Amino acid sequence: MRWIGQGVLEKRDHAVFYSCDRKQRLLGVGFVVEKNFKHLVMDFRAISTRICTLRLKGKFYSYTIINVHAPTEVSTEEEKESFCDLLQKTHEECPSYDVKIVVGDMNAQIGKEEVYCPTIGKHSLHESTNDNDYRLIQFPALNNMVIGSTMFPHKNIHKSTWTALDRLFESQIGHMVIDTRHMLDHTGEEMWVPMII
Repeated sequence: MRWIGQGVLEKRDHAVFYSCDRKQRLLGVGFVVEKNFKHLVMDFRAISTRICTLRLKGKFYSYTIINVHAPTEVSTEEEKESFCDLLQKTHEECPSYDVKIVVGDMNAQIGKEEVYCPTIGKHSLHESTNDNDYRLIQFPALNNMVIGSTMFPHKNIHKSTWTALDRLFESQIGHMVIDTRHMLDHTGEEMWVPMII
């Protein structure tokens, strides 16, 4: 989203919760919630132009969804560190009993290296990990989470989340990270978690 400011925009069929730059149309993150589900929204927090949270009431649990737009691979180390620190702080401020889900443009290409299992799955679009990947892998590893977008088998054509303008290159840089305890049902079997990027 490249809007100005932050807040909630009410439309006839949906509401847009957004967190953008206050002066320029640069960056910005947000959520679009259908009107039928708006009554489930418990809280919205605009953290920065790269992070916002939405808390939803569920049947058995409440859900805190953290929407992010991470710095790119060519960003400075300071930008990357600042983003990671703010993401960790935002996660720590979420209610501990909520199901916590991090979604968005992580600008990270997760590989398939066995050394990172079980934090990552075996079903990434990419074979090897880049610098932003290492940072993304550290976050769930520290917080007892997994990168759910690499856990389930899909055809490669369904894994990409970004395509170059010439359509010759595709990448999987949008991901979903979820608490490990919510990746398993009561039988210990993996349950399906929807991709909500």
